[in-house]
Amino acid sequence: MMSWIIFSPEIYFLMAGTAFLGLSMARRVRPEQVYFIALVLASVGVGVCLACVRLTGDLFLETYRVDLFSQVFKVMLSMGLFLVVCLCTELEGIEERLHPEFYFLLNICTLAMMMLVSSVHLLTIFVALELSSYSLYTLVFLRKGRDRGIDAGIKYFSFRFCLALRQHPGRIFGGNS
Repeated sequence: MMSWIIFSPEIYFLMAGTAFLGLSMARRVRPEQVYFIALVLASVGVGVCLACVRLTGDLFLETYRVDLFSQVFKVMLSMGLFLVVCLCTELEGIEERLHPEFYFLLNICTLAMMMLVSSVHLLTIFVALELSSYSLYTLVFLRKGRDRGIDAGIKYFSFRFCLALRQHPGRIFGGNS
């Protein structure tokens, strides 16, 4: 039987990312509102991670292990996200309409790194690394100087896809390997 309470930091950051995804679909959102929401959600995320520090256990057929080591790193990751949000008061390099997407990608990247810390099985490590790297690659696209950002983003995506194809062709195309 799984105890979902030990998975609460990941669930929280998934919900925070979902909130920013919803904000990105809203017609008009002021950047000040988005920043305030990001600051509040990041600070609550630190509190959630601190509240779960003492929890331990295994999830998903022992492919995901939560222990003191992983919980401490989750606290550090959430504090890092809080620091990044605090430093991003103006976001001059990103268009105002893309601010919710910026915070969405930061939350998803933090979620992926939290999953990586607790992963035990190689496939879960691979999925967490892919989720983290793709969200960071997508952040490159959000810059105002689009020409260089798009060029770099396409290079990152194509390189990473070729590397994943070389490492795991059966998982991508459905064959045996």
